[in-house]
Amino acid sequence: MADASDLVGVIGEIVASLDRHEVGYFLTGLLASSVHGEFRATNDIDIAAELGPEQLASVMAECASAFVADRP
Repeated sequence: MADASDLVGVIGEIVASLDRHEVGYFLTGLLASSVHGEFRATNDIDIAAELGPEQLASVMAECASAFVADRP
């Protein structure tokens, strides 16, 4: 990723898809710690989501053109 705006765009796409499919989630990792003013040496973002099998298939299908993921 070139800069923080790229990261924000990626997060926005994923969160929008999760919202459309009514999936519960929370953000953690570098993004969450930065919001709280805590330094982290990693440059990542983690999204924990509560996905049922149908939701997983739908979210993955919706995001397939922008992201690569293995369902297993």
